[in-house]
Amino acid sequence: MPELETPLDAAPSPEAWWAIVAWLAQSRAAGALGGAVKEAKARVAGWPESVPRVCPLAWLRRLADGEEVAEASLVNTLELGNALALAPGGFDDFFTLDPAELGAILEAPFGPITTLSYSDEVGCHPLHPGFVVEMEDAQTLLRRPWPALKWFRLSGWGLTETLLPWIEAAAGMTSLRRLSLGQGGWEVDEDALRRVLASPLLGRTTHLELVGYDGLMTPPLARQIVAAPSIRGLTEIHLGEMSRECAVIFGTLAQDGVRVEVDVVD
Repeated sequence: MPELETPLDAAPSPEAWWAIVAWLAQSRAAGALGGAVKEAKARVAGWPESVPRVCPLAWLRRLADGEEVAEASLVNTLELGNALALAPGGFDDFFTLDPAELGAILEAPFGPITTLSYSDEVGCHPLHPGFVVEMEDAQTLLRRPWPALKWFRLSGWGLTETLLPWIEAAAGMTSLRRLSLGQGGWEVDEDALRRVLASPLLGRTTHLELVGYDGLMTPPLARQIVAAPSIRGLTEIHLGEMSRECAVIFGTLAQDGVRVEVDVVD
């Protein structure tokens, strides 16, 4: 059986998680999965919730095929888009769940799911693989009960251009506190943005990340965002690169006790 020290003694991080995933695959091949899962579960129990323990494609495939997957109990994050295609071998292994397979996934004995992610990390690649869960099905999934959910991430080409349906679908997530929106289009739908800022979901959010708005953030748009009561009620807001003028506008949130992180581009 492989030595335990290397993957399990590492500090919590996404890299440490994927090392554990690889080690569990080796343990399964060696017929020692039960003990390995038990020890890994004890180690990751002390990890911060903010460290994603994403369900790998291989485990999703086995679950979809009706197999019992003991490793699923370690998972706290589901990536429903296509970020997993960028993992080693991901394009070759990638698949889209049909409705029956998706049903099997939803019945899986995962650990408490604290993070849901839907991303189009592949973007305009000529061999775009699609998504693990089709967009409309994913929006329907957001309306299911997710009692432990703390973080929803949405990013990528063509996703945040249709931001409003996602926010409306997630509006019932009463436990959600962290929202990450990664811009993937060429423009911002300002009418949709106003409705998003007025959403109950934003009103409950304490940590907001707006990533990839670098060339789209204008002073009028920044002022519109900052003026929203939901933004003034945040604990933290994390922003990407933007002009000094926009950064100064967001900096006024500090007067309301909001921690602002922004990269200024002169």
